[in-house]
Amino acid sequence: MKKLPLIFLIVFCTVFCAALFAGCEYFVLHEPVHRHMYDEWVITKNRTCTEDGERERYCSCGEKQTGVMASLGHDYIEYEEKPATCTEEGHEAYRQCRRCGEGTEKITIPALNHALENVVAENATCTEAGHAEYEYCTRCNYSTFVEIPPLGHAFGEWEEVKSATCTEHGEERRVCAHDESHTETRTTEKINHVIKDFITQETCETDGLKYRECSVCGLRSDSETIPAMGHNFSEWTTVTEPMCTQEGLETRVCKNDETHTETRTVEKLPHALSEWITEIQPSCEKDGLKFRECAFCKIRIESEIIPAAGHVAGGWITDVEEDCESDGAKHTECTVCEKVLETEVVSAHGHNFADDICIYCGLDAAATKGLVFGLLSDGNSYAVLGIENGVPEIIIPETYRGKPVTAIISEAFRGLIGLEKIFIPASVTEIGQYAFDGCENLKEVEFAVPEGWAFYNAGGVKIAEVSETEITSSAAEMLTNIHLNKYFLFRA
Repeated sequence: MKKLPLIFLIVFCTVFCAALFAGCEYFVLHEPVHRHMYDEWVITKNRTCTEDGERERYCSCGEKQTGVMASLGHDYIEYEEKPATCTEEGHEAYRQCRRCGEGTEKITIPALNHALENVVAENATCTEAGHAEYEYCTRCNYSTFVEIPPLGHAFGEWEEVKSATCTEHGEERRVCAHDESHTETRTTEKINHVIKDFITQETCETDGLKYRECSVCGLRSDSETIPAMGHNFSEWTTVTEPMCTQEGLETRVCKNDETHTETRTVEKLPHALSEWITEIQPSCEKDGLKFRECAFCKIRIESEIIPAAGHVAGGWITDVEEDCESDGAKHTECTVCEKVLETEVVSAHGHNFADDICIYCGLDAAATKGLVFGLLSDGNSYAVLGIENGVPEIIIPETYRGKPVTAIISEAFRGLIGLEKIFIPASVTEIGQYAFDGCENLKEVEFAVPEGWAFYNAGGVKIAEVSETEITSSAAEMLTNIHLNKYFLFRA
C-alpha cells in the first residue's frame, strides 16, 4: 500500500513527458520508465581521523552507487604537565587522539628521589620528648623520625633557701637529678617576735614616744606620746646692718636646742641724694641728660633732660672755586658742631679773551667747541677724552682751565668718519693707541707724533719722516719743543 502513491506518480510523469515530446521523432514509448530503488549503504572502507571512507549500494536492477565519507579528524585529549615527585615519574604536557593515538610526544620526567636532610639525635628531658637521629625529605613527608618519651622529674631532698623571720615566711627548694635547672620551692612558717621597750625623747617642736618594739622586724606596739617642750629663745642679735640697698637681718637661738633659730628682717635706710651730675652734654641739635644718685649706693634716683643749645651760624666758606665755564660752590656751617647749615651755587664768570686767549683760563678761542677734557691723576694737566659732535676739522688747545693739555687718550676719536684735519699743539706729549682708529677721511695732522698705534686704521693716512724744511714753520717748532721724532702726516 505504501508503494501505490509512488506508482501513480511515476505513471503521471511518464504521460506528461510523452505529451511534451510528442513532436520529437526520437521519442518512442516502448515500455514503462524504470526508477532505481537502492538498498541500504554498505561501507567498503572505514573512514579514519585522516582518511576518507567509502560506501556503496545497489538497485534491484543491478545498478551500483558509490559514496565518500569525510575523514573524522582527530579527537585530542589534552594531558596537563605532571611534576615528578620523589617516588613517582612525571611528564610534560602533551595531547593524544582518543581514536588513533596520534599527538605530541609524551616526555617522561624521572622520579626525583628523596632530598634527605639529617637531624642529629636529641635527648628527652623531664618534661619534653626527645628523638633518635633521623632523616627527612625536604620535598615530601618522608621521615625516619622515632620519638623518645619524656623522662619525668627525679627530685632530691628539700634544702633551706631563705630563713623564716617574724615578718616573712621562709623558703625551701629541691632539685631534679636529671636537670639542675628544674626545681620546686615551698614556703616555711614565720617565727615569733622578739619584743623590747623603747623611748623617743621629746624636743621643742616634736612629741616624744614610749613604745614596745620587736628587735628583729621593728614592729611597734603599746605606744604612748610625750608632749613637745616648746622653744625658749634668747634676745635678738644683729647679723647684717640695714643699708639703703638692702634690709638688715637679726636672729635669736633656742636655749633648749641651739640648732633651733629664728630670723627677722630690718627695714632699709633711706637714700642720700647727691648734687646733679651731667651724663650727656647737650649739643646744637640733641638734648643732654643729668641725674642725681645716692651718695652711698650710687643708685640713680632721678634724671632730667638738658635742652639742645641750637646752631651758631658762621660766615660763607668756599668749597669749589668758580671758573670760566663751571659753577663753584660755597656753604655756611655751625661754629660749634661744624654741621653744614646752608649751601649756595656760585655761577661761572665766563671767559675774558685778550688776543684770542682767555686771561683767566688760557683757553684758545680758536679751539674746537665740543671737545671733552679730563683732569689727569697728577692734577696738573688735562687729557682729551673725545668730542661731543662730528666736525671735519679739530683744533686742540694748548691749555684748558689754566692747565696744559698733554695727552689724547686711547680711542678718543675712534670711528669719527667725517674728520679730515686735526691740529695737535706742542703741549701734547702722549697719544693713546687707536686714538684715530676708523677715521677713514682724515687727510692732514699737524703734529709730531711718537711711534705707535695712534693712527692705526685711520683711512689712507701715512706717517713719513721728513726734515724740518719740508713742513711748516709752526709744525717744525712744535716738533722741536716736545723733543719727539719728526713726522709729517699726509694722505696718499
